[in-house]
Amino acid sequence: MGVGFAAVLAAVFAAAATGLSGAVAVLERRSAPVPSLTLASALACIALLALAGTSLMQLGRPQLIFAAFSNPASSIFKLGVAWIVALAACAAYLAAIHRAAYESTCRKLALIASVAAALVLMAHASNYVMPWRAAWNTWSIVLPFFGYAALIGVATMGLVGAVHGYALDRRVSLAAGGFAVFGLALYLVIVGGTDSVEPTASRVLTGDLATWFWGMTVGAGVVLPWGLTLLARQSRVALTAALFAALVGCAGWQIVVLRLGSAAWSFFAR
Repeated sequence: MGVGFAAVLAAVFAAAATGLSGAVAVLERRSAPVPSLTLASALACIALLALAGTSLMQLGRPQLIFAAFSNPASSIFKLGVAWIVALAACAAYLAAIHRAAYESTCRKLALIASVAAALVLMAHASNYVMPWRAAWNTWSIVLPFFGYAALIGVATMGLVGAVHGYALDRRVSLAAGGFAVFGLALYLVIVGGTDSVEPTASRVLTGDLATWFWGMTVGAGVVLPWGLTLLARQSRVALTAALFAALVGCAGWQIVVLRLGSAAWSFFAR
């Protein structure tokens, strides 16, 4: 497995863990049925474990892993700490609802798990904030990852509602989709000013990355899940498709980010 493929999987698993954990925290406050909460939280735990595996694959040799975790200032160290907290809180939440703990305890554990999972996603995405690359020299590159996590969370909430006979609030879908669009648009606006130095926005919108961006990142990753959560709020099949579409979109964005980190040669530029 190449480092690039491992990075794409890591992004998908981090966004999935964040979206699922966030959905559990919201659904817990709405007193959703325990079986659905258990399944969503268990899937978040699985996503965190899978993230650990793919992250270690990116580091490769054991000495690089130990070196990364010995430096508290590194993003890998921050990712590891957030991952431990998220997994511990997620496991504690599962144990709490299994033992029928107090509602306040379950809500606190679900909230801790969701915040820690969001920090995991932040640590992963911040690896691509680098000043020596015009395409990576902005913190706005982080926002689309959270946009996909929001869509994953909304699709999860909608799926739980469909299973138990109530519809997802349209305002929640509108907010999640709007945030995803805002994150992508803000990034493109910010990097658009650097096109004269290093093509970025032009590569994404009309260049060599346009197919990835419009087809996978926007079309499959934002438009499809956003539309499904708005128009098919009680269809289990449609909401499941929306969940997987958001995961595909996150993978597409990670591919675009990785390719933007590689210089696009222009042999005939004057």
